[in-house]
Amino acid sequence: ASTHRCYLRYHTPRTSPLFASIESSTTPRYLATMNSSPDLGIGLPTPTPTDTFDLGNKLTQRLQDHIADRARTQHRIDLATTQLQNLFKSAPKRPRDSKIALREKVRKLERDRTSRSLPLSQEKALIRQIDGVQKQIRMHDDA
Repeated sequence: ASTHRCYLRYHTPRTSPLFASIESSTTPRYLATMNSSPDLGIGLPTPTPTDTFDLGNKLTQRLQDHIADRARTQHRIDLATTQLQNLFKSAPKRPRDSKIALREKVRKLERDRTSRSLPLSQEKALIRQIDGVQKQIRMHDDA
């Protein structure tokens, strides 16, 4: 029997007298009569038409504010992403070999250049190769 009462309490049809009294107290006609009622003298002011609260307008305004805030945040994210991608593009590449291996390579190339007699074009190519490895060592220091 108690289950039946709980079911009735939470599943009363909208045509019940209780629902009708709640609904009638929120109708514009009821609110208009409340607005025109005299002050009851209990310290609460009577609501005026300018004091009425429109929930639909308030929720619409909140939605528009939320959408605008979201758009601003997305714009900031897009700008930060673009800046980050540009930084990644301009960052120097870190050499694959260690500093010790690069120094050893420079030493071997220098020894090869000084110990053998090479044509001028090959010696220039070897010097460019040595400069490239030294540049990699400097990049290793910067990274």
